[in-house]
Amino acid sequence: MLLVVGEPLFARASARWLGRVCTELPVTLTQAQLLGAALAGLPDRGAAVALEGACVELGLARAAATTRAAYITTERSS
Repeated sequence: MLLVVGEPLFARASARWLGRVCTELPVTLTQAQLLGAALAGLPDRGAAVALEGACVELGLARAAATTRAAYITTERSS
């Protein structure tokens, strides 16, 4: 499921996703903070790049690819 930033459910879905990542993967506190800050900073390009990088580092290839595709699409439509 992909939600658009700013949709009413985005914040809840992001928090749920972050919680799931933190409980299912060996995530450090620093990584959890980075993920949370990056999610909160979306749709800013820098936040998207940080989120993509953190996802790659954690082995979340599909999440990284989705993030990359979303910010590339956003840049093209600007």
